[in-house]
Amino acid sequence: MKEKSNSHESSIHNPHDSVVKKFFTARTMKEFLEEYFPYGLCKEINLDSLTLCDTEFISSELVRSSADLLFKADCSHERWTYVYVLFEHKSQPEREVALQLLRYIVNIWSKGKPELVLPIVFYHGKESWNIETSFQASVFPGMPEILRSCTPEFDYWLFDVQSLGDFDVEVVSELQALLLVLKALSSQNPYLYLERHSNMVLKWIIGNSINKEKLESLMRYLADQTNELDDYKQFETQLLEQGAKMPSVLEQLTQQGLEQGLEQGLEQGLEQGVEQVAKKMLGKGYSIAEIEEVTGLKQTRITELK
Repeated sequence: MKEKSNSHESSIHNPHDSVVKKFFTARTMKEFLEEYFPYGLCKEINLDSLTLCDTEFISSELVRSSADLLFKADCSHERWTYVYVLFEHKSQPEREVALQLLRYIVNIWSKGKPELVLPIVFYHGKESWNIETSFQASVFPGMPEILRSCTPEFDYWLFDVQSLGDFDVEVVSELQALLLVLKALSSQNPYLYLERHSNMVLKWIIGNSINKEKLESLMRYLADQTNELDDYKQFETQLLEQGAKMPSVLEQLTQQGLEQGLEQGLEQGLEQGVEQVAKKMLGKGYSIAEIEEVTGLKQTRITELK
């Protein structure tokens, strides 16, 4: 028997990554920049040419890293050909984010002619983001003035979901749906916040503003992050009663939990059965090496079974 691989356990599963990356397409990024960033900045970018790029970079130390999202667009300025929009999202404050962004920027530049890079930090956590957006101030706080000229410097654009005001109920889009849920999750009572915006929620569900896969992903994310299934059940029931045609995420989560429990039970039973075989083989005088070959158990575990 081969040992079970732990590769999936060692990799960090981040539910925030899944839902944000699923929603932020080139079209959504265009809407995001047009809606929330200065007109003068957007004017330098041909937003219609935005395309999603591969975010896998290989550094000089051959260490693989991955930025959240990277978009490429034609630059309106004659000196540069392209503008890269580097989009890093965070669910909690991280002082090291400026250093992380610098690494990504250098990796982008290393692939060819240096082009303009617009670094954006998209923050949707509950804590306040009390970190300077300047590279020098966040990485080298208190740096003497005389050293500043010989140290890299840039500011990243911070978009804090908490700072969003009221939503325009007439604007129905995938971006607004995502922002509404993230804003709710950053509040003290997510479902009370969503209840106050129920008309907007119904609009983008009933109006098919979000495809089924993204809607399900968003609802699962909401249920998962609040961990208040009774509140989610009430919220989901209200939407269904008001005519929303949507999959019952609560039923899916319940079924998934049952299936996972069954799978874990079967695996546990199989492991116990293998250990019983090992114990019988020990009783019959088989060597530890022989038992290891037959059962696949580690020698240390076989020794513990004696």
